[in-house]
Amino acid sequence: MRLLIPMLSIALATSGCGSNTAEQTIENRETGEKVTVSTSVDGGGIALPDNLPAFAAVYPGAKIITVASKPGATAEGLLAYSVKAQPQAVIDHYRKQGEAAGMAVVTEMATGEARMLAMGKGEASSPAMQITTSPSGEDDGSLQVTVTYSAPAS
Repeated sequence: MRLLIPMLSIALATSGCGSNTAEQTIENRETGEKVTVSTSVDGGGIALPDNLPAFAAVYPGAKIITVASKPGATAEGLLAYSVKAQPQAVIDHYRKQGEAAGMAVVTEMATGEARMLAMGKGEASSPAMQITTSPSGEDDGSLQVTVTYSAPAS
């Protein structure tokens, strides 16, 4: 998962035009690992990743903006979306899903209007997720939510 975030910024910089979704597969030259990134170019929303585990299901009413997934022995990925909701309601949504999957809170933080929650089972190869929320910057009261997840592939 450490590789996913830097690769996401590269992919977003190389998004193309002509469609409302740009998709890019990026390979790490050192490890050979590949990540596929899809992003909404015009804000129209895109599909959820195929490997999204149930514990990382999006908050109701979400509009998906960016998806990055790395299928394999461990399903890893990141998705970003906007939603009109209270920050703590979104965090509580993921806490409930994480607890139902047997995860415990590893870290929780609130700073101003931003929230962060990290959950896992404690072992490196077990399911884990991290959620961050922050104001979207729009005047409509929406949040920007980022979910990073890792789970054994089903």
